[in-house]
Parts: sequence; structure tokens; C-alpha cells
Amino acid sequence: MSFYDDRLSMMRKTALPLWVLVFAVLLPNGLQAADSSTALPSTGLIFGDNDHLKTERVTLTISPTMIRHHYTLRNISDRPATVRITFPLPDIPVELALYGALSFPVYGDINFVGFKTLVDNQAVKAIAERKIYSGDKDITGDYLQNGLPDTFSAPHFSQLLNSEYKYALLTKFGAFGKPGTVQKTRFHWLQSFPPRQQVEIQHRYQPMAGITPVWDSEARSFAQKKWKDKYCLSEESIAKIIDDFRAIEDKDFLTSALEIEYIRPDGTDSASAANGFDLHVISDGNYRYAAMCMPDGRTGSFGKKLNALAKHFKPNSALNILFLGAFH
Repeated sequence: MSFYDDRLSMMRKTALPLWVLVFAVLLPNGLQAADSSTALPSTGLIFGDNDHLKTERVTLTISPTMIRHHYTLRNISDRPATVRITFPLPDIPVELALYGALSFPVYGDINFVGFKTLVDNQAVKAIAERKIYSGDKDITGDYLQNGLPDTFSAPHFSQLLNSEYKYALLTKFGAFGKPGTVQKTRFHWLQSFPPRQQVEIQHRYQPMAGITPVWDSEARSFAQKKWKDKYCLSEESIAKIIDDFRAIEDKDFLTSALEIEYIRPDGTDSASAANGFDLHVISDGNYRYAAMCMPDGRTGSFGKKLNALAKHFKPNSALNILFLGAFH
């Protein structure tokens, strides 16, 4: 059972008017739910099958506020090729949305990550699809007919818990327990590739990051235990983190750790392994350092800017990145 499975199980047993208070108590230092969030996996574009479409280069740039892809593709045949390109947004578990455990970059919109795409520098108008599932069953029609919000990212979505009627509806639709209810969203469009020509596709979106408040008293424990293996922290990196916190004059200084999970899906770039998958991680804004296990899974990297030629970053493999907030 995960951290949030355990806490959500406890909250289900609590009377409705008390759920906010219970959630606040469960978080470190009595922080409110809005001060902490859970990361949902980010991913890239998925290209439909076409033997004549070759991915020549992929550049992935990840920062605390934006994920950017730049694909260079070529139709190597003498005939035009048309491929459906899909971008799946993270699945949203209804319980995490209800209990305020998610921070949406864009609230109240089906495009809750602010996804945008350019093909050869021209904006693409993609088709948006949003469906609600309970387990493997599509319940979108029944869900919407009962006047429930059309997206789990709707502002004040958690206020549904204040209505016994809507709470009962959510229960009816399997929102609580296993397998639970999720919102599945995707964008897709048909893309033409002229014969023997190169096409540049760029897309960007904001990650569904997990943000955890960190007090200086927790820094040593987090660096030596919670973060060490997940982000391949070396002893030198751990010492750097601890020294930075030690230099703080305030006895109870608060910073934040932002975590991003990126999963490279099947169908993204079958030919790119031989040509390169450039990865850039940039710690910008208030975030001072980034840390991650390199795509080869054996070594770690720590610093302001991290770069890798990710030849070994296989489809369906996950890349976990930690950003540490400004200490001064």
C-alpha cells in the first residue's frame, strides 16, 4: 500500500465535514493539502505505425515548469505518408483530485497541462478526447448526465465531497476503492509527411509535478535515505545538499523538493536509438539543483544543468528527476 493509498483509506472512514482537517494532520508539520502534491507521469508523442517514417533525432528538455520535445522525422519513401500522432495526458485518479493531492498547471480545462504543438513552426489544432473510466468500463456518458464536472481539474472539484448526493454519485460510479475511477485524456491528429522530406515537430507542456515541503531538519535524512537510491545521489552530492542547509541561518528554514517522472512510451521513436536521444535537465526559477539517475540506470548526475545522450533510454522506462528549491 502506497503513502496515498494508506491515507486515502483512512480519510474514507472519516465524516465528510472533517476530511480537510484530517488531510492537514496527515501531512508533515500540519501543512495544508495545497502545500504538497503527488507527481503524475509525463510522456512523449506516440506515432502510428508506418515503416517509411524514420525518427532522426529527438531532443527532450525537462525543467520544473516545462517539458519540451523536438522531433526530427523523415519520410524515407517516394510516396506521401499519413500518420496519426497521439499525446496522452497523465491519467487522473479521482481520489487524488478529490482530496487535493494534485496540482494542475491549468485548472478547469481538459488540456490541464497546457499542451501545444508546432509542425514546421505552424501550430497544430489537435483533437481532444476525455473519457471517464471505472476500471475497464467507460462511464463517461453516465458520469456527465448526472451533472458532475466534465474534468477532474475543475476548480473546487473537491467540493463535491460537501454534497451527500454527489458523494453518493461518485460512490455509485466506483470513485472509491479498487479499481477506482480515472480520467483519461489524449490529443491526436493526422499528420502528413511528404516523400523524402524532413519534418520538425515540437511540443511542450507543463509537468504534473509532485511538490514536497522540506524543512532544514529533514534535509540530512531525505538526502541519505529517501532520495539517495531513487536519484542516484553520490556521497559528494549528499554532502552538498547537507552543507547548503547547514549554511542557513534560520533554524527552521523551509524549501521544497519537486519530483518529475517521465516515461518514454512505445511508438515514439523506433529509429532514434542509433541516432541519439538528447536529454537536457535544467534547474530554473527557484530550483537550484537537479538530480537523477542517468538513463543507463547505473550512474547519477547532480547539478544546475544535466545533459545526456540517452541511447539506453528504452521505451516504457521511467526517468525520475528531483529539483531542489532555493535555499537562500
